[in-house]
Amino acid sequence: MKLELSGITKSYGGRVVLDIDSFTFKESGCYAVIGPNGSGKSTLLKLIAGIEAVDWGCVSYNGVASLPEKSVAFMPQKPYIFDMSVYENIVSGIRGNKDWDKTAKAVIEQAGLGSLAKSNARRISGGEAQKTAVLRTLVLNSELILLDEPATFIDISNMQLIENCIKTMRQDKSTVIFTTHNPSQALRLADEVLVLMDGKLAESGPVQKVLNSPSCARTKDFLNNWRI
Repeated sequence: MKLELSGITKSYGGRVVLDIDSFTFKESGCYAVIGPNGSGKSTLLKLIAGIEAVDWGCVSYNGVASLPEKSVAFMPQKPYIFDMSVYENIVSGIRGNKDWDKTAKAVIEQAGLGSLAKSNARRISGGEAQKTAVLRTLVLNSELILLDEPATFIDISNMQLIENCIKTMRQDKSTVIFTTHNPSQALRLADEVLVLMDGKLAESGPVQKVLNSPSCARTKDFLNNWRI
C-alpha cells in the first residue's frame, strides 16, 4: 500500500505532539520510525491506523483519504492478550482463511512458541505474550502492517526469532511500518528510516545512510547517546 502524509498535525491538551509536512511510504517497503521517548512515534502509527484523527492535514492510502476496510493490521505498544491459548490468540483473526491452521502452527514453531501453543496466553511471560501479539498481527497478511515497539519485552535471542518472523512473513504487497527504540533493529529490518524529534521529521532516507552518516545534528546526538 502506498501511504502519503500531507501536512498532518496532532495535539493533546494544547501541546503539538506531531507536525509532519509531507512523507510518502512506498508500496511494499519496510520502514522504521526511531527517535527519543515522546517524539511522536506511537502517535504517528495511531494516526495512520485511523485509531485517532489528525487535527489538520491528510493521510491518504493508495490516493484515497480513507483507510480501506480490513487493509491494516495494527499492534499497539501494549497489546491486548485474549484470555485463551497462544494458538487461539494467533488464529483469532484468520480462522476460516485458506490454510489458516497450517499457517498458525508454522509461525508458532518458527517463533519458538511450540511448547506453549496450548498454554493460556495470559499466564506466560511478558516476552512470550509479546511474541504472540506480533504473530497475531503478522498472520493477518494485511496490505499495511503497523507494529509499535514489537520487541519491547523480548530478550536478545527471542528478538532474533521475532525479526525472522517479520522478514519471512512479510508479503510482497505489504507495507510495514514499525517503531523502535533500537537503531540496530531498524538497521536489520528496515529499508528506510524516519527520525522523529519533538514531533517533527528530523530526517529520513535509506536506513544504512541515515544511521551510518546522519545529516541532522540531533540525529547524531541521539545515535551517539544510544550507543553509550
